[in-house]
Amino acid sequence: MEGKYPEEFINSLLISLSYFKKCNFYVTDSKISLYGKIWWLFNIPSFTLHYITFTMYIVKIFTEGIDPFEKVYVIPLWLVTTQEVFVSILIIQKKKEIRTVIEHLGSIWRTKDLTEYQSNKKKTAMKQLNFGQKFIEIMALIVAWLYLLMPLAEAVFRKFVLDQEAELVLPFTCIYPFAVDNWPKYLGVLAFQIHNVFFVVFMYLGSHLLLVSLSTGLSIQFDLLRADLINIKPTNNSEEIVFDNNGEIIKWSACNIEEFIKFHQDVILLTQQLNAVFDKIVFLSLLFSTIIVCFFAVACKASLGIVYMLINFGAILTEMMTVLIICYCSELLSTSSTGIAESAVKNLWYKGDLRYQSIIFFIILRSQKPCTLRSLNYFAIIFKQLVQCCLGSSTTKATLQALRFITPFAMEVTYPEEFINSLLISLSYFKKCNFEVIDSNNSLYGKIWWLFNIPSFTLHYITLAMYIVKIFTEGVDPFEKVYMIPVWLVTTQEVFVSIILIQKKKEIRTVIEHLGSIWRTKDLSEYQANNKKTAIKHLNFGQKVLEKMATIVAWLYMLLPLAETVFRRFVLDQEAELLLPFACIYPFAVDNWAKYLGVLAFQIYNMFHVVFMYLGSHLLLVALSTCLSIQFDLLQGDLINIKPTNKSEEILLDNNNEKVKWSACNIEEFVKFHQDVILLTHQLNAVFNKIVFLSLLFSTIIVCFFAVAAKASLGIGYMLINFGAILTVMSTVLIMCYCSELLSASSTGIAQSAANNPWYKGNLRYQTIIFFIIMRSQKPCTLRSLNYFSISIKTFNKVLKTTYSYFSLASQLYDARD
Repeated sequence: MEGKYPEEFINSLLISLSYFKKCNFYVTDSKISLYGKIWWLFNIPSFTLHYITFTMYIVKIFTEGIDPFEKVYVIPLWLVTTQEVFVSILIIQKKKEIRTVIEHLGSIWRTKDLTEYQSNKKKTAMKQLNFGQKFIEIMALIVAWLYLLMPLAEAVFRKFVLDQEAELVLPFTCIYPFAVDNWPKYLGVLAFQIHNVFFVVFMYLGSHLLLVSLSTGLSIQFDLLRADLINIKPTNNSEEIVFDNNGEIIKWSACNIEEFIKFHQDVILLTQQLNAVFDKIVFLSLLFSTIIVCFFAVACKASLGIVYMLINFGAILTEMMTVLIICYCSELLSTSSTGIAESAVKNLWYKGDLRYQSIIFFIILRSQKPCTLRSLNYFAIIFKQLVQCCLGSSTTKATLQALRFITPFAMEVTYPEEFINSLLISLSYFKKCNFEVIDSNNSLYGKIWWLFNIPSFTLHYITLAMYIVKIFTEGVDPFEKVYMIPVWLVTTQEVFVSIILIQKKKEIRTVIEHLGSIWRTKDLSEYQANNKKTAIKHLNFGQKVLEKMATIVAWLYMLLPLAETVFRRFVLDQEAELLLPFACIYPFAVDNWAKYLGVLAFQIYNMFHVVFMYLGSHLLLVALSTCLSIQFDLLQGDLINIKPTNKSEEILLDNNNEKVKWSACNIEEFVKFHQDVILLTHQLNAVFNKIVFLSLLFSTIIVCFFAVAAKASLGIGYMLINFGAILTVMSTVLIMCYCSELLSASSTGIAQSAANNPWYKGNLRYQTIIFFIIMRSQKPCTLRSLNYFSISIKTFNKVLKTTYSYFSLASQLYDARD
């Protein structure tokens, strides 16, 4: 195999094939050596005996009334062994098909004629694949060795260190026809179990890692095709395929598009072949994983020592990570295969002739059906399957296109005032955190300020987290100062958000520059101008409301303890405790006014860093998504007013041989602008998809605990503050979901405008262009969570329901405490 195929392709399969080799199962070699046959004659009877003795104990549980929870870890271990028995049978049956898939994929693996973008995309995917494989491999081997050697280590320690009469405990409770009552028998049986268990582990790793490698390889091929399709130049009626002096076709665009289709069909066929081999293995993995994780969790709960609990937890993590990576690879395969349609729309198809447009149409049509890994060849595997596995047991990195707008700029001069004003509030909060989105070069003052900010905030976060740790380690009543939990959660959320924003700083600046460069202020109808003004007014109002609410609640949280302390000491003349806003743990006692005011100022400073980052990130997302909605709305008005061409109309040339902008030219300009706005939406999601996910994830728990804090408040002032915090967080989620809903409605509204256009008066070419516009607009542009789940008002409804469920549970715990 080393000489036939590219090295990077071979390296991606080496880990999985090496584990098959350890099981004496050679996928790529069609002939088994004499040594291999002899080894099979030893392996099969050995493993069969191990499985029978193991199964006899499971049968004994149900026939002799043994308590299954006495050694509950035996059940998931037997289930894993049973799963791999079925997998081994399937792998042996499908050996030729597996070799065919590997050879087919290796034969079409591309290493030449790639753009820089394609090369980087492929390298990134290969790195992620290697990381995922190593992660599963290391976790599975560590857990397996700990499971097998921990009983031996415990027996040796008790016997030779503590000098106790320790029972000789085996890793697996099997039933043998003899008693394991001395060290020779014990070590012999232990070696027998280790040999056969690692046969299971190696088959588990080999089968799953091979599936992950091949599906990732196919995703890479689809991604390369996407970039190819964007760069293919269309033919028009005057272009023909020309032959050179040797009678060979010169590769013009018509030839390229045909080669593209052949390669596309080849990759789709490979996906079907892969599913034909692995569909039953995927089904078994999903079926068994729910039960296996369930019993490992029970075993974790029933563990007598911390070490056994950690081992069972490691087994849960290994199993769930395997399912996660399979679902993630399937999701990548789905995204990359359906992305072909997106690339087809970005292609300059409107400049091609009817034949070329028909080819593009068929490509789009085929790409509507995603290629995914399938269970029993009927059910597509996506992230929802992982959620279902988790429920049964108890989000790709988006690609950024290279842009032409990369030069630092002075926003006030370069872009329209209304566009600048819509971003000023969010960017001003970033500036207060010394996070300059617009300026690519930090000043010396800024760098020095960062050297103060980071240690200061890190110290504050550590002292805040120490109180949360104290709740779980020292048995502190969590409801005594329950407001600390949501405060810590908000702080943790913004730590992650800050890291993401720092990583994505260049991409944020690119999105702003790109959107500013296409912002329209001229050639608008009265209806379009009024719509735009209304949308900007709504945006400013929403930003101001959110800003005022968050700032007021933050100041009240910070200053109310100080006001209460001053009132009690100097008005009521009482010996009142020096109350701080947050119950952080410091290495000194805050027992005088100097320390108190210093620590109070320290807390206020760092918490406003959190508030400013919270407002900056969410308001920038709201502003940019609203601006994109405005661009889609303007396009709707444009499309209705475009006049179609008929057969008698042609594009005329003026005295300078330049095209007169008649309607045919206008429809092409419309398509270009439409593609640009869609691209901007993808770029926005690439930057903010993780931030949206964090916002939705944390908001449910934060609101839940703020609600409990409001219920547990001793005074009306603290109750109102907690209620204000609830309102702020929920308003943020509501506005974010509402903006995504607006973006969806305005992007899909293009199809309605296309239908309202007098397209029936145009020629066939014009009607084809309108058809493509309608077809593309069927897929709404929305804000996305982890780039997989679209958010809308329905998402806000789900957040409310989930929050109420959490609050009901937390409230019951609080009432039971009383």
